[in-house]
Amino acid sequence: MGKLTQTLSNLHTTLPLIAEQTTRPDAARDFTAGFYALYTAQAAGLPPDDRAEVERFLTGSAHLIEPALPFLDYNLTERIEARLASGAQSDDWPIICELRSTLEALKELYAPLLPMDDLIPDDEALDTALKAHARPGTTGGTAPKGVPDEHWWWKNVQTAE
Repeated sequence: MGKLTQTLSNLHTTLPLIAEQTTRPDAARDFTAGFYALYTAQAAGLPPDDRAEVERFLTGSAHLIEPALPFLDYNLTERIEARLASGAQSDDWPIICELRSTLEALKELYAPLLPMDDLIPDDEALDTALKAHARPGTTGGTAPKGVPDEHWWWKNVQTAE
């Protein structure tokens, strides 16, 4: 089984759990990890058949994921803020970047299908907190291939003076 096939299989397994309010909290980490893997695979470039498979997943899952998106926004934001509050050591930053990119990935990939500006609004406070905690040499890391420049958190962000 290929990596994309496994990622989609994992997402299909967790999707009903994310869709259900009572199981959503327990499934959030697995779903967001799988979604990040899906996003980075797509960003790196997929052959046409794989791109079509991803589109089928997104289209087929949109109605299930829609009620869960505000919770996923909250969950990812809380996980980022918890790492920032604990001091955000250098080994935390790649994880913070992955979590922030996952949040953006949900917005980017579901935007053609759902009202993402309403479901996951821009969070200037989160981005301000990321910038405020950034220290030269401790932030970012190597962004996965194909991740757009708009994912600025992967770069070595300097604290505003």
